[in-house]
Amino acid sequence: MSDIRMRLPVLLGALALGVVSCSANPTASEEYLGLEQELTEVTAERDALVAAIDNGFPTGRFIEESLGVSMFEFDEEGKYRYYEAPDMTTPAVSGWYGISGVFYTEMTHDWPTDRKIPATYVWDYDGQTLTFELFGEDVIPHRKGVYGGSTYVRTEEGAG
Repeated sequence: MSDIRMRLPVLLGALALGVVSCSANPTASEEYLGLEQELTEVTAERDALVAAIDNGFPTGRFIEESLGVSMFEFDEEGKYRYYEAPDMTTPAVSGWYGISGVFYTEMTHDWPTDRKIPATYVWDYDGQTLTFELFGEDVIPHRKGVYGGSTYVRTEEGAG
C-alpha cells in the first residue's frame, strides 16, 4: 500500500500539468495518455484495498482538541468549511471533499494564495474524535498542519 500512497498524488499532479501542456506538444499528449493509464491502474488498486471497508465519514462540526482555535464543518454533500479563531462564525476557507473508504481527499479550496492541488489523507473516527494521516504528499504546508497535526472533537452543534 505504501507504493500506492506515493504514486497516486504524484500521478494526479502530473495529470493536471499534462492537461495544460498537451495542446501545445503532441509528444506530451502521448505522455499524458501513459500517465492517465497508470492513474487508472493505481486508482483501481486503491479501490480494491478499500472495497471491504464500510465506514461512513462523519458529518457535522469538529473543533480542534488541544487549543480549540480551529474547527471543521463537513456536510453530507461533500462541502467542508474550516474556521479559525477569532472568527469561528465565518469560514476562513471552504471547498469540496471526497471520500473513498478510509481516504479523504480535499478536492478544492478557496484559499486565494495556495495552489489548487488536491491532497489525500486517511481518516479515522472513533465516534467522538476525528483524525487525519497524510496519504502520499501534500504540497501545501498549512493544510498539511491543519489535517495532519490535529485531533478534532465533535461539538454539540455537530451531534446530528
